[in-house]
Amino acid sequence: MWSSQRERVCLEERLHPVLLAPSFARALGLAGLGALLSQLGWFLAPVGAVLVGVGAFVAVVAVWRWERTRLVVTTDKIYVVHGTFRRRAAGVRLGRAGAIEVEQTLLGRLLGYGTLIAANLEIDFVTDPQEVWHLVGGTRLEDIDFHEHELDRGGEHEPGRNGEREPEPARRPLRVDPHARRRTA
Repeated sequence: MWSSQRERVCLEERLHPVLLAPSFARALGLAGLGALLSQLGWFLAPVGAVLVGVGAFVAVVAVWRWERTRLVVTTDKIYVVHGTFRRRAAGVRLGRAGAIEVEQTLLGRLLGYGTLIAANLEIDFVTDPQEVWHLVGGTRLEDIDFHEHELDRGGEHEPGRNGEREPEPARRPLRVDPHARRRTA
């Protein structure tokens, strides 16, 4: 929808479901308070019912917004699309993004979410941000070949057996996996 004819969508996914936790906590608090008020007396039962209804409404709205928000990576851009009646998109061209960063808290690493930062676009609660970063040209930590002498000397290359310098590893160009998939769950 937001991409041109020459672009190909490489990844389309929802944000991580942990995004729903604060809204669900509010909804559960309202519903619990409503249930408690309903048990205190017949005159508080209508207020309790309203609070349970408001809690359910808060939960439904949160799930609806989460469902209608997508992270999209194409061959040219990375962007977030959100909204139902009024669709909005915020994005950045990969060629102009410069360094693409991933931030993850300890909880984010445990649950598999993080923040993706590309130029002036910051996307919170990205599911598996390392995979997205790798998709737009990053390198997985497992793919980095550390040599003992590089670790000891802070990355300096020592001469090899024949007295020649070892070639530095080639930098990976921006690339998109041709077997990328769309995520819907």
